[in-house]
Amino acid sequence: MKMVMNMDFNLKLFGLRIRELREKQGLQQKDVAKKLNISNQALSNYELGKRMPSLEMVKKFADFFNVSTDYLMGLTNSPNPNQDDDVVKKFLENNPDVRPVGKMIPIPIIGTVRAGSDGSLACEEYLGSELVEVDTVKDGEYFFLRVKGDSMYPEIFEGDLVLVRKQPDVESGELAVVIVNGDEGVVKKVIKKENAIILQSVNPKYEPIVITEGQDFMVVGKVKRVVRIY
Repeated sequence: MKMVMNMDFNLKLFGLRIRELREKQGLQQKDVAKKLNISNQALSNYELGKRMPSLEMVKKFADFFNVSTDYLMGLTNSPNPNQDDDVVKKFLENNPDVRPVGKMIPIPIIGTVRAGSDGSLACEEYLGSELVEVDTVKDGEYFFLRVKGDSMYPEIFEGDLVLVRKQPDVESGELAVVIVNGDEGVVKKVIKKENAIILQSVNPKYEPIVITEGQDFMVVGKVKRVVRIY
């Protein structure tokens, strides 16, 4: 039985709705940007559907405009925050193969992550979203990454989705999405030594990657779950 289902997050609709809400309240972009502590350009990109918001940012917009996150993400046409449970209930009724485990929320699926020029995280190839239980993602900002390659086989297959909590570091022995030398993010086991970090694959045909001081390396986040859609 599947525990998650695909649900598209409509970027254009998200942008349209936050722009309509802003204009309805007689606010300029600079007013909203200042309140949400983001740049005017970032807000403009959100409104134009050119930038994918994080779950945290969707919540900030929802709280600011006093509407539901479901409304902003196009899951309902009712802006009333109290309608969220009804929307989830209808989704579960229409998808009997999904087991209802508390309230569900869509988490974006990313095909590629890279380091931005300013050191931030640049997410590329937005592929839709997967539903997860709200209680499992309350402690941070999350996204799904679709795995490429077989370096983590047989634990993780190519095409699997890994649920990632964004964080700048992990404990030794934990699975993480990492970026090395500006390449796209990959899943590896992070092993910390006294003078180096070892990025270990599960598949024995791949040699470990040794990271030494001064090398271009960053941890994107910790892998919390693997989802395999048959």
